[in-house]
Amino acid sequence: MARQGHMGPDDNMYCSPSMCGILNVTNNVGRMTFEKDAAWEQAVILYRIENGQYTHVAEKGTYGRDMDPIDVSPGKYLVSGWHKEVDHSASKPWIQSYVQTTVNDDASITFGFEDTFDNDFNDITATFKQ
Repeated sequence: MARQGHMGPDDNMYCSPSMCGILNVTNNVGRMTFEKDAAWEQAVILYRIENGQYTHVAEKGTYGRDMDPIDVSPGKYLVSGWHKEVDHSASKPWIQSYVQTTVNDDASITFGFEDTFDNDFNDITATFKQ
């Protein structure tokens, strides 16, 4: 179980809920896909929320992380994005990315994350569709 102060790509970060997306999967298993459009290192982490506890479900992204789609079962989830202000460096800190949640015309939900201030929210995205 993850808890505040033990979240993020290195499991040692505080995760600000206001900078995360919430996903409620109600009936059937859905599919989450991932895309990125950034030079800097990026990560998306999906946590299942149950009884106030966070369970790490998946970590996707760049530089050693895959971007393969995943199946998501019914439940409530926290979707968090993270970046480093460099293409890849173990010594640079992870920074939590701001999120923008969009309901698309096909009823899919996209969680877009922003790593600077250009407000494109496409640096790394996670899109859920049932």
